[in-house]
Amino acid sequence: MKKTAKLTALLLALVMALSLAACSGTSLDSAAPNESKATPENSNEPAGDVKYVVGICQLAPHVALDAATEGFTDAVNALLPGQVELDTQNAAGDTPTCATIINGFVSDGVDLIMANATPALQAAAAATGREMLYDVAMAATPKEGQRVCGDSVNYFRGGNGLFLLLSDGMGSGREAQRESQMTLRLMEQFLMAGIDAETALKTLNAALNLRSDEQGSFTTIDLLQVDLSGRQASLYKYGAAPTYIKRQGTVRRLTGKALPAGLQEADRFPPPDRFPLEEDTFVLMISDGVAESGDDIWLQDLLAGWHGEDPHVLVSLVLRESAQRRKGDDDCSALCLYLPRQNQGKREV
Repeated sequence: MKKTAKLTALLLALVMALSLAACSGTSLDSAAPNESKATPENSNEPAGDVKYVVGICQLAPHVALDAATEGFTDAVNALLPGQVELDTQNAAGDTPTCATIINGFVSDGVDLIMANATPALQAAAAATGREMLYDVAMAATPKEGQRVCGDSVNYFRGGNGLFLLLSDGMGSGREAQRESQMTLRLMEQFLMAGIDAETALKTLNAALNLRSDEQGSFTTIDLLQVDLSGRQASLYKYGAAPTYIKRQGTVRRLTGKALPAGLQEADRFPPPDRFPLEEDTFVLMISDGVAESGDDIWLQDLLAGWHGEDPHVLVSLVLRESAQRRKGDDDCSALCLYLPRQNQGKREV
């Protein structure tokens, strides 16, 4: 950290010096006549011991961008001769390639990133921005008399963020479990492959429509996509039970109008609920075995009055209270995301 801070300070000082030189009409060469000017051919090969590594991501070959990269390279080598290794890469005009290059710099642990052009800068901001800390808790219990739960829950990190998934298979028991597990498995494969959530859901719904025509089966899908750096979330629902956002004593209830996947018309996609994320917030997803949409006042009251900070405790409390009220008349599952105050908590990976 100290090393990077020192390099940043030196480069900022250089920027100020260059600005003053430009205002006075003095060139960098005249200000430092004993320094040899670096050239693009040798700028990536410092003569001395390397102390710093700087990654340069340029969007495309262009006169203005080339000049900016060359000017930065020359200035760095003039300020710190032989002390900086420059890794210069060009995205050839492809914005996604900027993200690939920047992520490579982050993985390699470079000391500084120079992003040349807006898409490169956006990729750098996304890759180096501080993510929110989070914790996830989940649990499921089978219907009274059943050995397995027909609900399935999961969460994972993918290329487009953090994903929380809950699926309630039709009915209960082993067959319902197979349906919900298949739904979650396919969704995870789509999302991990980089397919966006809306396309993945449309594709899966179309496939389940065909399956439903043959076998008469369907399943609910509850998908929460979380951007931990941008502090935004998107909630998608196919026939799913309400989701609850709790922050301190306030509870917000989100519902969907779409039918379960396999029954929803393939050409009609339910719009997601998008909302900002704040610290000290719980997002609770449940199956309808926990609470019916028209009979969940008790759950909203429980959430509003609960003052703990452990999502695992909250999930256990919700399922226990539901069991007492409903006597195990359906499969029950709950999946909870907790965003603690950012100077505490832990990160699930």
